[in-house]
Amino acid sequence: MIEFTNILIILFLNLFIFYIPSLIEISNLKKINILKIKVCFNLILFLNLFLILSFFKINFDYLLYTILSLNLIQLIIFIKHIKPNKDIRYFYYFLMLIGIVLSINLSVNLKLEWDASVNWIFKTLNFYNGFAFDNLKNVPGVTAYPHLGSYVWAFFWDIGMFNKEYTGRIFFLILFVFSIILNSFNPKNNILWNFFIILILTTIFFDQNAFTGYQEGFMFSLIAILFFLINKIKKEKKINFKFIILLLLNFNLLLWVKNEGYIWSILIIIFFVYSIKNNFYSKIVIFIGFSLLLTIKSFIFFKFFGENLIGWKGYTFLPLDENFLSTIFERLPFIIFSIVKVFFKYPFLIIAVLILAIKLREKKNYDLLLFLMVNIIVTSSIFIFADNSNWKFHTNVGLDRMLYQTSGFYIFLIAKFFHEIIFKYIKINGKN
Repeated sequence: MIEFTNILIILFLNLFIFYIPSLIEISNLKKINILKIKVCFNLILFLNLFLILSFFKINFDYLLYTILSLNLIQLIIFIKHIKPNKDIRYFYYFLMLIGIVLSINLSVNLKLEWDASVNWIFKTLNFYNGFAFDNLKNVPGVTAYPHLGSYVWAFFWDIGMFNKEYTGRIFFLILFVFSIILNSFNPKNNILWNFFIILILTTIFFDQNAFTGYQEGFMFSLIAILFFLINKIKKEKKINFKFIILLLLNFNLLLWVKNEGYIWSILIIIFFVYSIKNNFYSKIVIFIGFSLLLTIKSFIFFKFFGENLIGWKGYTFLPLDENFLSTIFERLPFIIFSIVKVFFKYPFLIIAVLILAIKLREKKNYDLLLFLMVNIIVTSSIFIFADNSNWKFHTNVGLDRMLYQTSGFYIFLIAKFFHEIIFKYIKINGKN
């Protein structure tokens, strides 16, 4: 019972810090999409704040009290304006309910996978023990790996009632659930159908291994949020400059969670440029802004640690010699077989391909199909071109995790397809 109470406290603190402040000044709010956008703003801004604070020695208790006090003051000031409608209430009910179930599941499956136990946990302990970013050079593991996930992990670990490491990882679960609901909750459908679709999507997208200390779940959720924002921009006639800033801040988070964030950010920016048909200047701002963020991140890592990685430690490309092409062709069958295995491990990829094939006949979603193809090619190329005798091992342990990171892009596609099927079913049965 005490353990369950601790989980509830951590869940509430997650909601109160990242999600509840978005309720402020939403009197008579009828469109849940406005709420979703407000939550995204609050979440992304706070995560960037956490990133900045990680460079200083900050007492987590003082940080918690400060955040809670500010949010509480806002809620008190605007208490008369907080009148969430039915859809918004159920949005939070779903988030809390599924979050509780996944958190309990986490509490009874206590393990850290290999990369988490030799890298991420030591970065987390660095912040948990009161040290800042500059001390990461003194901890075991790969120094040039980003640290934002470890900082948030340490924060929620520290503020729990008991010294339970897993409570820090509850944040990643709540963020995962939020990314599912964000892209799938449709107020045009009734609550039961929404809940049914959200449960299905949570089930097929949830990978327990991604939350065993790895950062894949964090990346998955941030990329899912990115797609939600890009999808909203696509529907706007004029691009709001605030959305551009929000996209850049989200790209910044990707850079500081995993080194692959650099690759995924470039792919998503290309997708953004291809998908958004208007506002040339916004594309220029995105490109320049991301280049600046990447330069800052690289400068910081070179200044503090003297290195900045893109892939794993010691990664180098195959030399361009007479054996280059023959080596590539020798590796292709194994890589293709590995990709097929990933598709069966993550059935949502098969579902996404089938939906895209159907939409292709309707001349829709060319951009998503292109992104899926390029994503697979780029991801597999990382292992094909690796100048490493253990490339098969890296493929077996890394290909599925890298493809999972970007899979948040397909939540909306699958959710929309399910909603369309339900709408047609209700319409047909309504006539009968």
